[in-house]
Amino acid sequence: MPFMERRLHWLVLVSLALAGVGLILWAWFATRRGPDSRRCPKCDFDMRSTQGLRCSECGRDAKSEWHLRRLPAGTRRSLIAAGAFMAVVFPAIRAVRWSEDRNWTPPLSQWITTSTLRLSNGATIEIMAPRHRREWGNRFVLRPLRGEPIVHENARFDVDPRRTRFPARVERDVNGDGLRDLVLMEYSGGAHCCETYHLISLWEDGSAREIATIDAAHGGSFTDLNRDRVDEFVMRDWSLAYELGCFACIELPMVVLGWTGHGYEIDTSQMTKPPPGADEFASLMRKVEGLALLGAIGADSRFDPDDGTVIASSDEPQRRRFRLISEMLRLIYSGNADAAWRLFDERWPTELEGERESQRTAIVAALAKSAYRREIEAMQRRDPDAETEDDGTNRSADAANAP
Repeated sequence: MPFMERRLHWLVLVSLALAGVGLILWAWFATRRGPDSRRCPKCDFDMRSTQGLRCSECGRDAKSEWHLRRLPAGTRRSLIAAGAFMAVVFPAIRAVRWSEDRNWTPPLSQWITTSTLRLSNGATIEIMAPRHRREWGNRFVLRPLRGEPIVHENARFDVDPRRTRFPARVERDVNGDGLRDLVLMEYSGGAHCCETYHLISLWEDGSAREIATIDAAHGGSFTDLNRDRVDEFVMRDWSLAYELGCFACIELPMVVLGWTGHGYEIDTSQMTKPPPGADEFASLMRKVEGLALLGAIGADSRFDPDDGTVIASSDEPQRRRFRLISEMLRLIYSGNADAAWRLFDERWPTELEGERESQRTAIVAALAKSAYRREIEAMQRRDPDAETEDDGTNRSADAANAP
């Protein structure tokens, strides 16, 4: 605990203790304000019209006139109890923690069970919250009938396309082995990062086994793409994040991870698409230009009333560049790098002509950092419409990484 935080902690603790002692003393010696405030110390009956010290309601004899102006006995006892709690209990808790820090006494449990759920195979799920507020997140504990418990921090149920939070049942067969599975998403905390997915198989004998772990960075989802009753894991290639622009500027390409029998690995067969035809490529070029025109009305845009046109804002070329890079990545990750580089050559913003080669180098360097670089390179096909050299070979020897 930092020095200033420790000092504040002790200041609050001592203040509560002193307030408790003061409350006890005030409750014990307190009197009512005003000379005509006469009440029975036992039943709190109003004795302003009663002569003497005997209560006409309960028959109690007060010891003196001063006792008639004191707080009722029940009120005094409540205040004394509250003061004792602040004066004794808080320091006692701190003393226990101080003893735990020095290993003089065994520590208290750091977690409190807040929810439980019994699964179809008899295993039990517990969701635990931290006992102390300085701890962050929750804890997930799966206790099977057989074997050791499975523990994960900050986890929640996540079986797509239905995203359901605890304690709803979300068991289903994810990998097609005939057994119910449980998918947990473990969140590390922070700005949209990071997520780790755990696939846990629930066996009929009551045991549970974690069979796959996917580091999904900024997220992903389980879905059955080819309708074979085996879920693929679909995510973006987050290793390219921030490499070619801000996080929201570039639409990163999708990556499909398929079940291999022992885990999830990239499945390029479900990512590969046919090369774009002439009409599709022309439509793609119009799409790159069209998005820039739609976003051209910016803070410094001007409208020309003579011909009814919009003079684009200064950031319009940047918008076109980011859209171009996004479409290039989508083509490369579908096995069509030649078409991607052809799109780059034909639709690079003329306003940024001086940055063409540096941007080309940056794209190649970013692709080289991809966690799936080898697989992406292996899935590339030759584009019959791409320019060729005199010897007839394709213009892009390594189309995924260099034009």
